[in-house]
Amino acid sequence: MRLTKLQIEEISKLILKKFKGMDIVTVNAPEDRVLHRISEIIAKDMMVEEELDREVKKFLETYEAEFKSGKLEYMKMFNKVKEKLVEERDIII
Repeated sequence: MRLTKLQIEEISKLILKKFKGMDIVTVNAPEDRVLHRISEIIAKDMMVEEELDREVKKFLETYEAEFKSGKLEYMKMFNKVKEKLVEERDIII
């Protein structure tokens, strides 16, 4: 699921508020800069997962006939291939 820029910004605000409320984070930079950086990290992480999804879809194109014939279930294979790549590449999603 793709998040909008506004949704990412709202999530960033919630994260910072939660951390500050738990005294986990001390903000030594302007808060808007910190929020911008949190948003960048979230967006980058989402881009990594989107790229991974594209790779999995491309890989599964070679099995299109098996999916159409019912020999293989697309979503089941998609999830298995994605899990395998996440494990192999040590990706956190």
